[in-house]
Amino acid sequence: MTPVLVTRTAPGAEKTLARVEALGFEAIPAITAEIRPRDVVWPNGMDAIAVTSPNGARRAAELSPATNNPVYAVGDATAAVLREAGFANVISAAGDGEALAQMILDKIDDQHIVHVRGADQAFDLVAALQSRGVQATSLVAYAAEMVDALPDAALQAIGSGAVVLIHSAKGASRFLELSGGLEAVKALRAVAISADAARPLAQAGMVRIDIAAEPHEEALLATLCANPV
Repeated sequence: MTPVLVTRTAPGAEKTLARVEALGFEAIPAITAEIRPRDVVWPNGMDAIAVTSPNGARRAAELSPATNNPVYAVGDATAAVLREAGFANVISAAGDGEALAQMILDKIDDQHIVHVRGADQAFDLVAALQSRGVQATSLVAYAAEMVDALPDAALQAIGSGAVVLIHSAKGASRFLELSGGLEAVKALRAVAISADAARPLAQAGMVRIDIAAEPHEEALLATLCANPV
């Protein structure tokens, strides 16, 4: 059974581990960071919400004073979090940050948007919207903070030539640091959710990297299954 390291943060990591296990792999937690909420105040005058990750969606659901405002989500998994929380008007871009920005530009009508996000971001959605004249506010509602160490089982799997799933560029960088750098992981195969997520591994010199055809977990797992060793 091929060992597969899951670097995604909780609570999403639990779902990914279960899905990997169901596909016939040995799913091994290799969580690189913990999500910690920040104490923030919901800004006044917001007409719509934008979210670029499931963690951002969870914080938006916790913080928003109403569930009837439009929500623009980067992908289907992110949108599902808000729908499960009772938000009725949720629209998914089914893509990346740029796709979300374009969808918002195509759909908005004089709305003031709040982007609920983490401290780290790969794409500056607010800047992209503001540059096109859209009123947008950034609300940094949580931070992903690196763990002290990977579990022993993950470190042992690295030495045995496992596959590592990469969900973000930050996660890739943290994984390299926590595992001891390129020399420790160069025998691994990486499967990344996007080229941006894989970039730290490629820049470090890792050779065996497969990129999902689309930036979501369904495509990520399909890529894993396409070449599992």
